[in-house]
Amino acid sequence: MKTIDWRSAIRTLLPGLAGTLAAGGVLGLPFGPRQVVHLALLFPAIIFGVTLFCAPSLCIASSLLGNALEPARAVSALSDAVASAGHALLGLLPVGLFLATTSASRTEGFFVVVPLVLTGIVVGLVRLAVALRPLWQQRLAMQALVLGWTGMTVTMGLLIFGRYLSGGVL
Repeated sequence: MKTIDWRSAIRTLLPGLAGTLAAGGVLGLPFGPRQVVHLALLFPAIIFGVTLFCAPSLCIASSLLGNALEPARAVSALSDAVASAGHALLGLLPVGLFLATTSASRTEGFFVVVPLVLTGIVVGLVRLAVALRPLWQQRLAMQALVLGWTGMTVTMGLLIFGRYLSGGVL
């Protein structure tokens, strides 16, 4: 069993953190400086929190199906996925800034940036699928597990973020 290289994983996560901080800031841009700071802190907390919360369930479920995902491989795959999403979000940042600052209304400024943020998240999910490809190519049950886990994780993140937007208490 491989050991987890935490130093490498943290170094890999830095672009993910930078990208999610920037994306959160751009999402808050139409609503003023207070929301820029608030969303710049909240968005990475949701992304990293949901990922950390759901990661053990992927390892446990894969072992129950008879094809255990090693924790080191899971950490590597998840950190690569978050880093890829961060790189995509940083690449989409100039477009997001332009759209957020040139929109006619606050609401429009927010909702034109959301597809860019979702694109960054999808890039991360595709990277995760590629990293876990040897695992899920072996059996249909593993494919269903990876797809179900991804759907559950994304749904949890969207529910938390939606609850924030609707004024609910986290």
